[in-house]
Amino acid sequence: MNSFSKVLISVCLCAPVAYSDLLIRDITVVDVKTGSEVPHQSILIRRDRIVAVGSHVAASKDSRIVNGTGKYAIPGLWDMRVHLSSEKQLGHFLSQGITGVRDMGGDLALMKQWREQIQAGTMLGPHIETCGSPMDGFPSEEAGMPVTVVRSPSEARAAFDRLDDQHADFIGILPRLPRDAYFALAERARKWYSSVAGAVPETVSASEAVDARQKSFDDLHGIALACSAEEKKLREPSALALERHDWAAFATIEARALETFSPDKANTLFERMAMFDTRVAPALVNLRSSQCCGQNYARLANLIPGMKRSGVAILAGSGNGADLHRELELLVEAGLTPAAALRSATIDAARLADSDESLGSIEDGRIADLVLLNANPLTDIGNARKIAGVIVAGKYLPAVRVRK
Repeated sequence: MNSFSKVLISVCLCAPVAYSDLLIRDITVVDVKTGSEVPHQSILIRRDRIVAVGSHVAASKDSRIVNGTGKYAIPGLWDMRVHLSSEKQLGHFLSQGITGVRDMGGDLALMKQWREQIQAGTMLGPHIETCGSPMDGFPSEEAGMPVTVVRSPSEARAAFDRLDDQHADFIGILPRLPRDAYFALAERARKWYSSVAGAVPETVSASEAVDARQKSFDDLHGIALACSAEEKKLREPSALALERHDWAAFATIEARALETFSPDKANTLFERMAMFDTRVAPALVNLRSSQCCGQNYARLANLIPGMKRSGVAILAGSGNGADLHRELELLVEAGLTPAAALRSATIDAARLADSDESLGSIEDGRIADLVLLNANPLTDIGNARKIAGVIVAGKYLPAVRVRK
């Protein structure tokens, strides 16, 4: 962790300092939509909004001026697969340039409380999208990871109603959710214009999940099996191995699925995913070290370019909430361009949260979430780590202003 990160974490939970207009002068803006650089730009920020971007932007008399010469501006980053449990995490996210997170399992009441404080300006932190307690067919074995145990369609519908009444942003699911409960849940979510996201249940084909309008698939779970010529033969033993936590058997079955990969099945699946806007959050950082999938990591990661070519939106999510930047690097290693990796953590992430009209790019009228970098991330995605400052909802957090 760099010195900026260490000091920023210590200040991020304090009340923010109010500034007048903020003008970032002579900076190169990275256009994540086109993957291009726009040099010698100025960005004028008023309160929490970008009000002007261009080569000739006038500042008011009391504007605070930031010299952006030699620096690059990117939209604030999103980590689309985290588990929030500690207030200290909020400062860590901002120190990494992460101004938005998708919480895949936490205390819904606490997440809403933090979000209200952040929106009121009494606490600094990222935008939070949360599902509260995700649904699974078995209790959680992880400390601090609440799970709603659902075993039947009626329980699934009742659990959906509770979360919907509590205004969860979406419904999170885990891979041991029973098949009939999953379809009852998906039907309920469609009826009430909600969305389902998470790991595709092991008893459900990824193609069926697309038809059920699951909004995103996490961890590449179920993708290899759905692309196998032996899918029907392998599905039941795979589900049984997962239920028993027999990771050796699960990995062997997944390896067989990859060995029997069918390009025709994959193309059909990926095209349908693109058609129905089903996104994928591979969580490669988590996948690479997992007990069940680690040994098959390289072949699983090789699925990503095919999905991208078919038009499937890839979302950046660390899986552990600790290192989004490593996730971006792994996405590039898997075959994405640095520009595509940036989109996975900016505009594509904002679209999933239905916030792409206000977040995800640097344009007039958008919420002022930006990261100022000391080097160009389009030439090397590792340069996204070289953070000179973070702006979250118009509040500027430069290294020189935060106290140790």
